[in-house]
Amino acid sequence: MPDVPITVICGAASNENLFDDDVELIVNKKLNYLSKEDLSKEHLESEYNQIYSFFVELFSKQDILHLHNLNLGKNPLVTLATYNLAKKGFKVVNHAHDFAEDRPENWDLYNTILHDAFGYDVLDVLYPNLKNYKICTINLFDLNRLDNNNLDCKSKFLVPNPVSLKPVDTSTSNTSRIKIVNTLGLGPNKKIVTYPVRVIQRKNIGELILLAVLFRDNANFLVTLPPQNPVEVEKYEAWKSFCDKTGIKIYFEAGENLSFEDIILGSDYCITTSYKEGFGMVYMEPWLMGTPVIGREITFIIEELKESNIKFPNLYKELNVNIAGEIKDFKDFNIDLQQEIIKEAEDSEQYCKELLEMNPIIKNMLAEIPNDIIEHNKKIISETYSLAKFGERIYGVYQELIN
Repeated sequence: MPDVPITVICGAASNENLFDDDVELIVNKKLNYLSKEDLSKEHLESEYNQIYSFFVELFSKQDILHLHNLNLGKNPLVTLATYNLAKKGFKVVNHAHDFAEDRPENWDLYNTILHDAFGYDVLDVLYPNLKNYKICTINLFDLNRLDNNNLDCKSKFLVPNPVSLKPVDTSTSNTSRIKIVNTLGLGPNKKIVTYPVRVIQRKNIGELILLAVLFRDNANFLVTLPPQNPVEVEKYEAWKSFCDKTGIKIYFEAGENLSFEDIILGSDYCITTSYKEGFGMVYMEPWLMGTPVIGREITFIIEELKESNIKFPNLYKELNVNIAGEIKDFKDFNIDLQQEIIKEAEDSEQYCKELLEMNPIIKNMLAEIPNDIIEHNKKIISETYSLAKFGERIYGVYQELIN
């Protein structure tokens, strides 16, 4: 990719010295999530005009505006300003990670602002069919959803996230394991299974706790980080309290006292019980550090990764539970019922055996994954999802705009 001037714009930056001198950083708080305190038309028009003017004064039609997550709906005024810039001939790349269609509250906000206040068709703003407007998605599922919005085939591109970690010496994994054992006071003879995640509801923490009960004789289960969103904290604390009261041993917030590198290197497995992800970084990063990934499969993500020939021998699609003669997936239960099931498993070895017999794939979840599979996956991920490959894909999108 040739040398081009780069300007990074954002609503906030915790470190304004992050970039080299040849990359300009501009912080404008108007680009942050939109406050919902005042949604009057007069206020919205004032905010919109400031955002639109900011872009017009900063960029020309020779530039490429590469914006992230315009279709999420956290600030519809930025989305609208970008749409109107594109209508004026500005070159736009909308790098879509999430979609308001999946979040009713965000979709309602789009309708309130774009349609009710400004009189626009929401779908036209989100999916403009313009030669100078390109949409990139990070997975095939989202790329396919664009087919429903009448976009020209030359307007949409698949640009997976880069999976890039600094090189690590995997021969130090035993040293890292000793750090984990000593720091957390673990039994040294059990396997270490780590969920490298900041716990929010869709991460399905109750399922991890049930697995920790099912495999309590064989493994220690770790979770790295607590939630930051205040809305999520209450439910997270409820799960911690539940574990304390029932005596279930989960090592929460392990990442507060151990480095990410040591936790991944020192673990026998990384696990995910999440039922919703956009890209699924957790399915790939650990392999680069020599640690296999096990747990719940998110089908549309895994199918795409398997097309790249990445192997996942120890994933399960459902954790089935028999409730009053009806077989259901554990993830679909509310928290109260999940806790009842976990408590029964904690109190009854026979119930644990029944659950494992009902879920034979899970029963063998901690089976050893051969080293040749680990090395195979590491090679494919490092080549197919490298930062260099990501740059090539993005540059290809830019070329479509320039030509």
